[in-house]
Amino acid sequence: MDFDADDSDKLPELPPMGHPLQKLGARLAELLDDDHWAECERLLLEGWAHDEIDRKTGRHWRENSKLEVWFPLTAEELERLRVENAQLRHNAPHKPRSEAESA
Repeated sequence: MDFDADDSDKLPELPPMGHPLQKLGARLAELLDDDHWAECERLLLEGWAHDEIDRKTGRHWRENSKLEVWFPLTAEELERLRVENAQLRHNAPHKPRSEAESA
């Protein structure tokens, strides 16, 4: 997937029904029908701010999606389990190959 491609000339797809942006659109339509322009502006600016946060998060994810960066506690637990598994394998009684296959 090419994230650097310029697709600014394409209209974005509409979000699925039930998506928060669909709800925002419905609320804005109500407010515009009632001439509450300031409230519409506030909601749009809040939506834009959240969109910027999502774009920034996505950019950071594409730059570095390592487990250690995004989920450090999970990464620590995974490393602990790897060490434990290696120790168990090392300390496991060794059976001759033919004996292990018949068991």
